[in-house]
Amino acid sequence: MSQPKNPKRLESVPLVTVVMPAYNAGKFIREAIESILNQDFKRFELIVIDDCSRDNTYRIAKEYEKDLRVRVYRNGQRLGDAKTRNRILARARGKYIAPHDADDIMLQGRLKYQCDFLEQHPAIGVVFGKGIVVNEKLTKILFPIVPANNDQTHVNRSRMIGKLPLAFNHGTALIRKKYVLRAGKYESSLPLGVDARLMRRIFRLTPFYFLNKFCFVYRRQMQSICRSRLRESLDSMRKIFSLPEKKRGAVLTFLINGKWIRIRAQSPALAKTLRWRLNFYAWLAHRRKRRKNEKIIDFRPKDHMEWGHLSDQDRFLEGFLRPFAATLLRSGKVIVDAGLVSCHDGGVLIFAEKKNRDEAMLSFLNRDFFYHSSGNPILYQRHGKFYGESFVDPLTISTPAVSINARADSWGQFWNPILGKYCLNVCFYRTYLIGKQCQISKVLFIQNVAEARVARTRKISFTEAYSLYARACGGPGAVETLKTDCIVKKMLRQTQSFLIKGPQEKLKQAVSKFNPCR
Repeated sequence: MSQPKNPKRLESVPLVTVVMPAYNAGKFIREAIESILNQDFKRFELIVIDDCSRDNTYRIAKEYEKDLRVRVYRNGQRLGDAKTRNRILARARGKYIAPHDADDIMLQGRLKYQCDFLEQHPAIGVVFGKGIVVNEKLTKILFPIVPANNDQTHVNRSRMIGKLPLAFNHGTALIRKKYVLRAGKYESSLPLGVDARLMRRIFRLTPFYFLNKFCFVYRRQMQSICRSRLRESLDSMRKIFSLPEKKRGAVLTFLINGKWIRIRAQSPALAKTLRWRLNFYAWLAHRRKRRKNEKIIDFRPKDHMEWGHLSDQDRFLEGFLRPFAATLLRSGKVIVDAGLVSCHDGGVLIFAEKKNRDEAMLSFLNRDFFYHSSGNPILYQRHGKFYGESFVDPLTISTPAVSINARADSWGQFWNPILGKYCLNVCFYRTYLIGKQCQISKVLFIQNVAEARVARTRKISFTEAYSLYARACGGPGAVETLKTDCIVKKMLRQTQSFLIKGPQEKLKQAVSKFNPCR
């Protein structure tokens, strides 16, 4: 067997590239870098790119370039986390990629045992371990980052992961670089959650393997971007219930899809419902004050209605949805009772009973589809094509609880005291960051047939599709319904419609196999 021409040069080629974007991390970056350089594994390179920090991050990182394994760069302008990570990937020489934030600490042995495993198992694309979440000063362990045997994360006996969790932390992972590149690298159009979306794409390309070892310490900063936004959103929700009834204003202002809405709610019960359901849009209105030239739409719900005796859903329907739908009809737009997701090939409108629709939505979201609405999307026609638009939907999809404590919030979900159940966290799926509209290309009907043995998927004609729609929506009645019916009928003529039909227990599996992008 022939020997390599230069064995020393072969040893100097890094096997692993540690990716470290940095922004205002001067307080922590020294600990982060030293935890990497002190690893017992030596065949790695550390690439740090400072994203125009306003502190001494760049100067501290530069001190470590004396070690030939460290390369430090600085962006000419602020690019953001995703583009900075992609710049590091473009410079990476390693066969494997180890993401590591500038405020985290790598535990001893992490690179060695993860790299050894991937070298011995070429069929595995990603290996990951456990992490520890600590407070900013490293004085208190908050909780571990571990996969669990439940509906959110499934690790089988062979330690292969069967389902990617909602909030997979890629700081615990070592990834083959070829899969990062094949998955399209980090998506710079999203301000938050770029790591989670990348790992979802990689999950569809290669198996993930779990090594039951702690590999890094995640420092939870009090001022982190994601934490600040989540805290601000949750605080605004809590204030809804902490205000005394007498101090709750009867005039509520919201900024919804670029439109200013003012509702004169005479009933405290109606005000409470609207404040909860539309809390995010009230926050938007508070953040951006209305300009003088911007019009405002006034709603005055019926004074004679006994709002306190109505359910929360009926109060929202009568006090907001129907008046707003009547306003939309004047501009040729309608609200439909359906779910709406999209991929790069277009939007998918989902008509089904609430439970089946929610399960279908979750199935699409776990396959990296974009979320638009789980119940009230806006439908309209423009230049001969039909579009769906995100609408008021802060409650998103009801999901099973994942915590022993029935009211403990968990990442990806929150407890809704009005509905009395868990809902998906809108911050995770970024419903207000990914774009408001999409062109409708497919319509999916899901029908539960108890006497059927298997669930089947087939393409259906316009006549059958319209019959299913009319049956689900109760058929035409009021003038508003007739106009909605007319727009939906035109949409069904121009788009492809599919039906998944079968027993309840088989529908979920059939939906997971349905690929509207083909």
